[in-house]
Amino acid sequence: MPMYITYDQFMAALGNSAINEKIDTIEKKPKVKDDTPRLYKRALSGKYDKGTEFPITIPARLLGGEDDMPVSISLDMSILNDIILYYDHANVPLRKRLTAYSQWYDKFNKLIFHKLKPEADACLFLAAVAFTSTRTALAQNVLEAAKVFAAVKHDFEVCPESLHILTDNKTKRSNIEKYNLAVQELANNSAYAGLLLKKLDYIKTKNGTTELSDGTWEQIENSFHEITVDNAKIPNCNLFVQYYLTNEGKITQKQLVLDVTKGLLGIGGTKVGSFFLNLMDPGFEWQGNGKTLSSATIDTWMIRVFFRGPIFDLVHGDLSQDIVNKIMLEFPEYADDSGAHNAEFDGKLTQLLTQMTTYVTDKLLSDDTIRINLIQILNDEATKLKMKAYQLQALAWVVFRKRENKKKNNPRVETVNMPEVVKYAKAVTKDIAEFQDTGLNDLTRAIKVLSETPRFFFGPENITHNRDSFANRKDYQSITNNPPTKKSKKLPDDGPE
Repeated sequence: MPMYITYDQFMAALGNSAINEKIDTIEKKPKVKDDTPRLYKRALSGKYDKGTEFPITIPARLLGGEDDMPVSISLDMSILNDIILYYDHANVPLRKRLTAYSQWYDKFNKLIFHKLKPEADACLFLAAVAFTSTRTALAQNVLEAAKVFAAVKHDFEVCPESLHILTDNKTKRSNIEKYNLAVQELANNSAYAGLLLKKLDYIKTKNGTTELSDGTWEQIENSFHEITVDNAKIPNCNLFVQYYLTNEGKITQKQLVLDVTKGLLGIGGTKVGSFFLNLMDPGFEWQGNGKTLSSATIDTWMIRVFFRGPIFDLVHGDLSQDIVNKIMLEFPEYADDSGAHNAEFDGKLTQLLTQMTTYVTDKLLSDDTIRINLIQILNDEATKLKMKAYQLQALAWVVFRKRENKKKNNPRVETVNMPEVVKYAKAVTKDIAEFQDTGLNDLTRAIKVLSETPRFFFGPENITHNRDSFANRKDYQSITNNPPTKKSKKLPDDGPE
């Protein structure tokens, strides 16, 4: 029979020191919050579905039908195998360059810890790089990281209470409340508040662009935050800032890595967690059940490495007729499928094919079972090359990225490592006299420059406009005029991509 306890007995038990000690121990025991330690623990346990076929479901809304469609997509090793073959058969100069690609994380880590002092600054900057990486090209990623780094450093010294208030994830606030809070703390000289507030789009001053009236909803909707997709980045940034504040800014690489692997920071997203560890301590290895695994960052580029062909075949083959049928509902005059489509029809088709490709890629990326499979493959294949998984992942990432963007000639896309970002920042800002600070090394100067650079900047060919944007900052200010009321349409969670 179950034993019941009375209220009086329960209250008496609370006076028992042994019981209180046990309760204290339970309460003080750290709870693992982070997704990343759980991912690698699962990988080391072997308790995941191993295979080359992965099921996903295509929602009816993307197909124009009434029912969701289950499909499966195959893992394809051909691109990775080709890169490995490319490395194996490289001549001496090419092998040297490819080896440098594989050491992307090692070089990044060494550069930051060598040039950024004290150690806590290096940790803060690398953490900012990790947390602002979501769906972001490297040049933009580092630009945003520089902004977060500079803002946290400023507020920690000038207005730490503002920093604490703004990075409080536990207090639930509406968009309006967040907006008003940021305006309030901006008045207290908080730089972090400036990251959270929407800005006027400074490129609107270009010829032919309409300038919108201050305080209108149209202006607010067409402005941007300093941090892109901030709803995916700011929560993790906030968690780290709280950690930074709790430790009074005295954080070390060793303790930080230990706390992350114990799951004590609450980092969401296994891609971000892996990237964080690869940046902070590339050589770190997970151990358990007599096995060892090196962390590997699985992002959209790596999904393309393993699934590009199968995704194309699925979208442009198996699903293409369903997509065409959906468009036919809008364009019934082309229902005979004679192929005689107008530009609007073809534009819609391209749009839906791209939308479907993005959806499938995102579904694969969000599946931790797939991520574990890819991490295991990278560990296995790297061993054969006498590399670590993070090094093979970096090699594949750089080679594939350069191949994919070879014809685009886009300097922002071509920046594939930190030295190139530093070089890019120097080129973009070489004529801005106010940033010719000879007391800083190239890295710290670049971080300073990027932290004060408008979110959108277009490369050396646009240096004149970039210089002018610094000289005339009135079009690059927070929108604090006529803040929205509760009756107004709510602010969106994130700025335009």
